[in-house]
Amino acid sequence: MKKVLSLITAAALLFVTGCNSADKETYPVTLTNHMTQRELDAAHKTGFQLLDKPWEQYMKQAEGNDYSYLNDKICLCEGIGAIVHGRPVFNALPAKDYDGGAGEVIYSAFDVATSESKPEMLAFDSFEDLKAKLRTKYDELIASGFQAVPANEEYDDTIALYEAVISGKVEMIGKDLIDEYMDEYYKSAGPTFSDSMYWEMDDATVATIKDYVTEYHMYDEELDLGFVVHVTTPPSYDSNRSYPAIVMTDAVWRFQNVPEMYDAMSRGEAEPQLMVTIGFEYDIDSWDNEVRANILCDHKKEFLDFINDNLMPYLSSEYKIDYDDSTLFGHSQGGVFSHYAAFNHDLYENKPFGRYIIASPAFWS
Repeated sequence: MKKVLSLITAAALLFVTGCNSADKETYPVTLTNHMTQRELDAAHKTGFQLLDKPWEQYMKQAEGNDYSYLNDKICLCEGIGAIVHGRPVFNALPAKDYDGGAGEVIYSAFDVATSESKPEMLAFDSFEDLKAKLRTKYDELIASGFQAVPANEEYDDTIALYEAVISGKVEMIGKDLIDEYMDEYYKSAGPTFSDSMYWEMDDATVATIKDYVTEYHMYDEELDLGFVVHVTTPPSYDSNRSYPAIVMTDAVWRFQNVPEMYDAMSRGEAEPQLMVTIGFEYDIDSWDNEVRANILCDHKKEFLDFINDNLMPYLSSEYKIDYDDSTLFGHSQGGVFSHYAAFNHDLYENKPFGRYIIASPAFWS
């Protein structure tokens, strides 16, 4: 991931992939908007929603028993499992009478390579010692390739469970309730549920730039698909001057790079530019390779139509964009797409990019 961030930051700093100024094509000052009336009617901007984790509503139960009252509780069924603010916890469970001292707990270590779990006894001298040892275990899990956001959330929920037990604020529940709850939890998850609906980002870091981000929701008729687009303005943004844009696919991962790019501009290490990330709407699992391949690989033309003929002209009505110096970035399957976009650049009336970055393209897709 750091390699990807370095490449994006390098683009922000140097734009080394561009042509020499003598070779640059002259781009139109304005773009022609080819959006249909239906697409125009659907396009709208909202407040910045990412920190509210809007995808979670699509992971909740659509029908069946209502367990929403558990969202405000921390419940434990000793030796079986727990429910922490509506989320299940089964690993490293405390005893119901744990008081914060020394002890032992069974930690189930997940092997990403084999998808198997192996229980191990974890001894600790105090609650603080336990927190440190569990943090190490979850850091090792993330380093092995497990998704960082759900791993960190599981750690936080486990610590919250222990704190509730120590303070006497935990609610003890029976096995029947936790079994019923879990049946509904996974039923509501359905075949499309996965922890991967999370957007990979650090909430505290993202919060530092939230006032500079505008969120757009757009529908594309060709693809019959909705997209969420975030535009982050640079430090000391002046709406009367033009800026190049760096446009990144796979917002579920790439948005996390925006705060660091913003900081690089603040320090004067990068030229100011608009940072644009394109993601699928919040009800779509953006981590799913089949979902991504369907758009970034199998329907490259339609996606490029959307960006060149819909998105960029639409944004040009809100921002002054220097297309000559703008960049399209794609990584992995997004790299397959940016490769296609670069080599089909001349086929479009609208040419919103002077540069293309093709990062580690997954041509096997």
